Order: sequence, then structure tokens, then C-alpha cells
Amino acid sequence: MKASVKALVVAFLVGLALVAGGCANSGKADDPPGTTNGAAGSDADGGAAGSDGAGSGDVATLQDPSTSRATPTQAPPEDSGRPRRRLDMSPSDIKFLYAPYNKCMAKHGVTGLDDATGGQVIPGVAIPEDALEACISLQPLPAWEQDRNNPQAMDFAQKILECLKGKGVKYVELYNGPASEAVGPVFGGPQHDEQSNVLGQKYLPVCTQEVYAAQHK
Repeated sequence: MKASVKALVVAFLVGLALVAGGCANSGKADDPPGTTNGAAGSDADGGAAGSDGAGSGDVATLQDPSTSRATPTQAPPEDSGRPRRRLDMSPSDIKFLYAPYNKCMAKHGVTGLDDATGGQVIPGVAIPEDALEACISLQPLPAWEQDRNNPQAMDFAQKILECLKGKGVKYVELYNGPASEAVGPVFGGPQHDEQSNVLGQKYLPVCTQEVYAAQHK
């Protein structure tokens, strides 16, 4: 995996960490969920993402065919050795989960990690490839419900997207590609619609909580 892709994998999860804390961010169409066009490719500030299909307010899906036809599973695999976030984690749980990863990154000279969002990368922070390679085994995986290796993740994300649309987020689509380990929404469309981005960031934690709660009644 090239350094630029690895940086996206590391950086895009700020929004998802915030979602997990609530249950317990946006650029070009090939950016990962919640990423920001104009904010160094991270997902903290909003922005836009989209394709021509999303520009009309319709729902578009950016999907990697390699993950679209698999047998559904209810539980995450246990052979990766990496820790995994859960959607019912509190902010303190997330911070604790990321502590070993943060310590490793600091040891390799990486500063600018945001403890408030579980040690995720602050916009504009470059991550050296050697640090990524050294610390990848400690980097928490996304919640299984949002993991792109979970055949049911698209269904979970689609329900979140429908919730977002119901709350007035007009330009929103799903990302399911190799630059991210998770499936999730991107906001704003090709026209970088600011209202969709603002509303998307506001309601993403709410909608994730609602969908998660509905599955755990």
C-alpha cells in the first residue's frame, strides 16, 4: 500500500471515531467517508464529495466490486490481531483503545494526533510511511458494522444514508473503496454543497446511533 493511500486509511476515521463516541467529515468522489476537499484530505472539516449522479441530489454509491458479493456474516474475524472499535464505545473508551497506537506513532516522530477523537490524525498532518508500517498492527480497525470487509456493511451504511437524506442532507453518497477500511457517507456532491456538508456532519452521529440501536433492540 502506497504512503498516500495509507495516509487516507489513517486519516479518514475522525468522523467515525466521533460517531462511536456519540453511540457510546468533503473532497473528491474518491476520497474516503467524511473527508474534506481543501482540508488536507482528512475528515474533520466538511467539504464535498460526489459523482455526477450525486449532483442531482440522488444517492450514488462508490463501490469496489471486490466487496459487493459475499456471504453475510454476523461477527468480525478474529485473526487480524488488531484492536477494533465498537459503536457503543464512549470517548474515554476510544481514547484508551488508541493509546498504544498513539504511543507507537509518537515514538516514530508523528505529532498532531487528536486524543479527543481517539488519536486520529488532525487535518494537514503528514504520516511517514515508516511510522505507518511500524504501527499498523496497533491501529484500531473500524467498527465491524462499518468495516468494508463485512458483507453487511453496505446495508448498514445505506440505512445511515437514508436517515441522513430524511434529515435534509441533499447531496450524499456512500464510499466503499480501497482508500478506506470502512464504508460510509461523503457529503456535498461535485458542487461542494456547504449545507449538505454541515448537515451531514451534524447528523452522522445521530443517524449512526439510530441505525445501530435499531439493530440491537
